[in-house]
Amino acid sequence: MLIIWRTRVISSKKKRAVVINRFLNPKNKLIMGKIESGILGGFQGKVGTVVGTVRNGKAFMRLYRRTIRVSKSIPALTVRSKFSMVGDLMKSISGLLRAGYSDSESPWFWYAQSKGAIIKNATEGTYPSVSINFAKIAFSNGTGTIMDGFSGTVTPNTREVTLNWECDDHYDDITQNDKVIFIALNSQTKKVWRHELTETRSAQTSIQMLPEYLGTGIIHLYAYTCSPTKDTITGRHRISPSVFGGTVTLN
Repeated sequence: MLIIWRTRVISSKKKRAVVINRFLNPKNKLIMGKIESGILGGFQGKVGTVVGTVRNGKAFMRLYRRTIRVSKSIPALTVRSKFSMVGDLMKSISGLLRAGYSDSESPWFWYAQSKGAIIKNATEGTYPSVSINFAKIAFSNGTGTIMDGFSGTVTPNTREVTLNWECDDHYDDITQNDKVIFIALNSQTKKVWRHELTETRSAQTSIQMLPEYLGTGIIHLYAYTCSPTKDTITGRHRISPSVFGGTVTLN
């Protein structure tokens, strides 16, 4: 049996509409019709301007509510600001994140994983003072051995950056030969540069010339490693969690 009903709207002194449905006050319900059987019996979801639901074995149809009340509380505004800010950043770095999260437990969910990690770990403050802590952005996540001691320094009045990191002598040969992925991000313009170094993890140092399109200002440095061969169990290259190597300033 399908019961078609609608709600009555009562206006308060503050002119705010209060909708009282049959579950809050059965006396205010208005039965518009019943369908004992037929093609509409028990349908659920939105169809045109009506929404169908089934509760306790009975099917109900109501008009679709077009207006949605949006909370303007500080916590709600803070959450929306963080999502908006990170979403804007993702437009510039999504391609890098897709590669960096290809070794995660669920690589097909790379977008949700990477965005969630940035919102959770790299956003700070409350509305209206919400910001991104670029030092906490994770460009990758995986099963590889993390890269220790990564840092970078710039030669004064140039775009030349010297990168250094550590490599334990006790690492196995495969880990020693991990490829190093270097990322430079201009936090102001959101311009980003990803580069696979010719040096492997065992080299422990590299000199790079940052491209002109990155612009000037504060450049954030990141790095992670990628195994030269695929893992025999997962069938994927082992990628290490990214590390932050500080900032350099380009004039």
